[in-house]
Amino acid sequence: MVTAGTGEDGLRAAVDARPAVIVVDGVLPGIDGSTVIKRIRADAVLRSTPCILLTASEERSGELRALEAGADAYVRKEEDTQVILTRVTAVLRSSGVPSTVASTSSLLGPKRILTVDDSHTYLHEVAAHLRDEGYDVVPAHSGEEALELLSVQAVDCILLDLVMPGLSGQETCRRIKGSVAWRDIPLIMHTALEEQDAMIEGINAGADDYIAKSSDLEVLCARVRAQLRRKQFEDENRNIREQLLKKRVGGGCRELRSRAC
Repeated sequence: MVTAGTGEDGLRAAVDARPAVIVVDGVLPGIDGSTVIKRIRADAVLRSTPCILLTASEERSGELRALEAGADAYVRKEEDTQVILTRVTAVLRSSGVPSTVASTSSLLGPKRILTVDDSHTYLHEVAAHLRDEGYDVVPAHSGEEALELLSVQAVDCILLDLVMPGLSGQETCRRIKGSVAWRDIPLIMHTALEEQDAMIEGINAGADDYIAKSSDLEVLCARVRAQLRRKQFEDENRNIREQLLKKRVGGGCRELRSRAC
């Protein structure tokens, strides 16, 4: 048994423990149970883990939300403990074979975000919010500093200000996307400029997404999650293609050897 008191702690514990089944309360401090399940279902490593949502609510809408979020079962707290154990047994029995994606980095594991902004106030605010979401944050105050940091440590996503003194956000983006080592890192451009032209310029420079600084920080975090999820899915597909290619090459070599014999 592994226990956690919040949804965020539960997600981190699930990454480490890879449990056979997850039982999550519907109402939790921080993110709620339905959100926990949604994030589990979005993760390639954990998405096949059976999830049971436990709740004190009597409302039917709660059950619908839980199931739509991806719960395998829904149990009310007023029911006998044996009922809960029976549900656990049932979902384990029907869960099938475990996931074969063992070498893929979990979407819920620790992720490092490089945040680049010349505004110390905004940089501190964004970094604090990202850390609250469980991310490791590497701050940089200029495009030049960002490139120096990238040369010595790996990051999973980049938040880059468009307008900065010295090396601009556009030029920093072009250099990152022009590097073989860095071009696959998701990059989100953000700026105080609201004009459509600014968005077009950022995307044309190579940014994967663009968001105005006036947007809620929750929206920013959602964009980060989306980019990390996209990157993970791309990595999975790439691994699958490489494995298929190896099988084809291996099969062709064996056929050539048999013909030679």
